[in-house]
Amino acid sequence: PAFQPGDGAISGQVAFGVTGEPVGADQVVRLDAYLNFEPVASFTTTVGAGGMFNFDQLATNPEITYIASTSLDGMSYSSDLLTLSAEQPAVVAEIAVYESTDDPTGLRISRLHWIVDTQPGALVVAQIYAFGNEGQRTYVGQTVDGVDEPATVGFYVPAEAVEITLENGELGNRFQRVGDRIYDTLPVVPGAATRQVVVQYALPYNGVTYDVTQRFDYPVDQLTLL
Repeated sequence: PAFQPGDGAISGQVAFGVTGEPVGADQVVRLDAYLNFEPVASFTTTVGAGGMFNFDQLATNPEITYIASTSLDGMSYSSDLLTLSAEQPAVVAEIAVYESTDDPTGLRISRLHWIVDTQPGALVVAQIYAFGNEGQRTYVGQTVDGVDEPATVGFYVPAEAVEITLENGELGNRFQRVGDRIYDTLPVVPGAATRQVVVQYALPYNGVTYDVTQRFDYPVDQLTLL
């Protein structure tokens, strides 16, 4: 009942993000519909010539959000969020896909916001990393001792850090800590600032000054310290 077919249509192309070359004709595209963040419908189709795909007879309820996705080399790639309405019943969706690599050469930190505050007995540190990938393929990670699955980007936290929290994940699941380093396990697609990581932790202290040494594994394009 939440999804009523109508005269809506979503069409588009699946192509490699670097070259613009369309994918082969056997590529499957999935379209998911959500209402209030709850899935209400799902459809699949296969691309035709030129990597083109089309979904029709879709609901034009503007409260329903659509997202088109496809997989390549075990990686999922998706379109932007899409909406249809009676005034705009048809939209075009583009899905960029990439081949995969385990070569980390193109990784860099596009932006880093480093925020330091105080509370009684501790410094409170928040770091917002925006990692980028200058390569032409999605970086899927490498094997690291102590990490259950291939690790992608890593960043250092002081050994004395406590109360470590991460946005969109927990230590032991998506994020893995080995010594004074935390690894993310999600792939990094090509482009600037394509993977964001937010970490917060406390550094116990009772003095009036504190010396912190921060190491980085990648080139840093922009850093702000507050």
